[in-house]
Amino acid sequence: MIARFAASKGLLLVSALMLSPACLGIVTATPAGPHPGGVGLHKAGVMSKVGSRLARAFSEHQLHAATRAGTPFKPRDSFLQFTAGRVVIDAIATDDGKTLLADLKSLGLQNGARYNKAVTGQLPVAAINRAASLKTLRSIHATPRPVRNTGSITSQGDVAMRADIARSVYGFDGSGVTVGVMSDSYDTLLGAAADIVSGDLPAAGVTLINGESGICGTVIFCTDEGRAMLQIVHDIAPGADLLFHTA
Repeated sequence: MIARFAASKGLLLVSALMLSPACLGIVTATPAGPHPGGVGLHKAGVMSKVGSRLARAFSEHQLHAATRAGTPFKPRDSFLQFTAGRVVIDAIATDDGKTLLADLKSLGLQNGARYNKAVTGQLPVAAINRAASLKTLRSIHATPRPVRNTGSITSQGDVAMRADIARSVYGFDGSGVTVGVMSDSYDTLLGAAADIVSGDLPAAGVTLINGESGICGTVIFCTDEGRAMLQIVHDIAPGADLLFHTA
């Protein structure tokens, strides 16, 4: 739209022009077509069942096989547990974990183990796409390399909250107090006994209310986060009695 003022007549004359984008030198954008093999922001087809780390390792392996024949493959992700062409995986079955374990073994899974619907083991990287095609598989992910500490560890929260001063100056150590923690699990990874020996948990142990969750190993992978939380509580209040209930 162009506006002009006629000074002699004191009138404002307005002229409207329909200008096309071409006249203004504007380039209109054309929506991009879908990415080959993609559906929106999600992986298409059976690979949608594969975790991003595992899918990336498979893509790297395919590229390596096509361009660097004869040289050993090594994924870029240093947190993958990778040895001799195999990567440690965690998989969830659509129905029966025993059937999924057998199917994955037929694809080269080694050191396989099962707990309800959860299956773990060392799977050849080259077989990831075939594993994803299994009707018995609901999802599959790479198992990250564990980050370990050696010996008994004292939480930094002890100093941050000045609980160490409260114990040394006033003698407060949590005695007579009971602390309960709620999280996914306490000892599904079977490390509680070692934590008691190392002093990271009370010598009397922890009281579990109603045991571990029934969905550990079926719907979710439990990490014993509750035990880690209790270790922190024991650092701060070593005299307290500890309870755990799954959340």
